[in-house]
Amino acid sequence: MMTNAITPLVYGLLIGKSAEDYNLFFENVSKQDNFQPESIMTDFETGTIKSVKDMLPNILHRGCLFHFSQAVCRQVQSKGLTTKYNEDEVFRLNVKELIALAFAPLDQIITSFDLICDQFDDDANDLVEYFEKTCIGEPKRSGKLWNIHDRVAATVPRPNNSVEGRHNAFADRVAISHSTIVKLGEKIRREQSKFEVDMTKILQSHDIKTKKACYRKLDERITRLANSFDPTQLDQFLKNMAANITLWSFGRTKNKFYLYDPDGFSYYWYDLRKEEEILSTRTQGGSSVMIWASFGWGGKSSTCFINGRMNSNGYREVLKIHLVDIGNAIGGSDWIFQQDNALVHQAKVNLAWFKSQIINVLPWPSLSPDLNHIKNLWGILSRKVCAEGKQFKTKEQFKAAILQS
Repeated sequence: MMTNAITPLVYGLLIGKSAEDYNLFFENVSKQDNFQPESIMTDFETGTIKSVKDMLPNILHRGCLFHFSQAVCRQVQSKGLTTKYNEDEVFRLNVKELIALAFAPLDQIITSFDLICDQFDDDANDLVEYFEKTCIGEPKRSGKLWNIHDRVAATVPRPNNSVEGRHNAFADRVAISHSTIVKLGEKIRREQSKFEVDMTKILQSHDIKTKKACYRKLDERITRLANSFDPTQLDQFLKNMAANITLWSFGRTKNKFYLYDPDGFSYYWYDLRKEEEILSTRTQGGSSVMIWASFGWGGKSSTCFINGRMNSNGYREVLKIHLVDIGNAIGGSDWIFQQDNALVHQAKVNLAWFKSQIINVLPWPSLSPDLNHIKNLWGILSRKVCAEGKQFKTKEQFKAAILQS
């Protein structure tokens, strides 16, 4: 990163996500004479963490803030606390304070965590126990990896949004599900040529891209709060930092749209390879709708608005109404249905139903690359619906805008 601009230095094509795969990558990169990083940011995959520890032992290693926040959100869901989060303002603030721990100085994490624990009621015991065991109790995770106080002070990126965003944008430009190495190499060369121009501009002190004013102001507020930390005002620090944390994300196959602009985490409209029941909120409130849709080379299905939480029976009913009768029309006589491995999709009762309806379902191996084209459609649709910061007062207005788009 130079002059607040981020450009790729290395393109790596890995065959897996094991520590051995990453070791081979870092081994080859380390052979470059100018490879002298001061720090490295990754997600929290076990293979990545182990590889960085083994191959780059003297490099400062920090985890991505977004993935840290995402892990907390998923635990809120898995512990059955989604409704409480949406309806209980105090509980919602306390959850955000857990995430705000990432901004506190490392030597204040234990004290801060104890302070937050005292504010949770008994309903949150499972959530607190998870956080303590995973993020506090284990030496390897006792704040050193997920704490970003030093990164805020150094004004370097907190999440790896830029990397994920580059990946998604590049995938859209490739637009080939199973590209050959030759074609992929050509796409990478074209991509790199654009960055060569950017790097030339950077060296000439020209700006290549600037953040929106609202995000610059948010960065300034967070930096100011972190730099003015006062250990005697721990409670107020956590509350102030939590007030600047907004949580949202998008699902895949089904998608959630929000009554406010989704551009805060502009590269996280969808949650790749993860569960599709999405936790969302905004400091000033807000609401959402969830929809299901499908498309093929011959057209698209009708749009289904989903009420409440989707389960295996509800998913099957959606398919009966919105897919069965049009499969041949939009996919041809030998059409194949594509879905991911979400629990409601892979429920035995639904897999048996597919067979009874003679619907050929595309196998979806665990940990496979995300090649579901509908994620791109969700991104395009969300941009259209919320173009120019458009907001809606009611769900009905919101639904109408989605249908019109």
